[in-house]
Amino acid sequence: RPVLEWAASLDRMRQLHPAYLAGSHSRPLAGREAIDQALANYARAIRYVHDETVKRINSGEPLYQIRREVLLPPDLASQPYLQPVYGTVEWAVNGVFRQYTGWYDFDPAHLDGGDPAPFARALADAAGGMDVVLQRARAAAAEGQLQLALELAEMAGNNAAAHRFRAEVLERLAAQTANGVARNIYREAAAAERKADGAK
Repeated sequence: RPVLEWAASLDRMRQLHPAYLAGSHSRPLAGREAIDQALANYARAIRYVHDETVKRINSGEPLYQIRREVLLPPDLASQPYLQPVYGTVEWAVNGVFRQYTGWYDFDPAHLDGGDPAPFARALADAAGGMDVVLQRARAAAAEGQLQLALELAEMAGNNAAAHRFRAEVLERLAAQTANGVARNIYREAAAAERKADGAK
């Protein structure tokens, strides 16, 4: 969504001085002062993430680094209604980054990218084959590096062992996140991997 317009819409809500507020993704709030403070904090958090992301874009930082660096200030991060149970700061950074940079991520290798399957096969061949890639993915999972395991498993091909492993990693990711959206995405993807594997 247009980020600054989102923050401005919260400012407009504050001007209505609501006694009750029922948001789309959180618990309803009651009390004019509490609601005013919550809306002010939401707007401040949105603008903070926006400004910190844009500052880093202008400094030429890559998205993965910006996602790692931009954190809410402690006074905002401690608010119960700003906990990452629906969205996350990292996802907000993604949105701001895309809003200002478009589809190009500043990596010239991605400027005219093609089908990722031949690239994955070439990497697997260079590593010694799909089995070796899957073995490395299993080692990453055993070390608790689930994101790395999932990314490696994406390159391990379209076979039963890879589908089963990806389902296991996705289920572990789902189990460890407090974010409802992420949990549902991981679970749905795990179910699709189980189906592709022919397992239940």
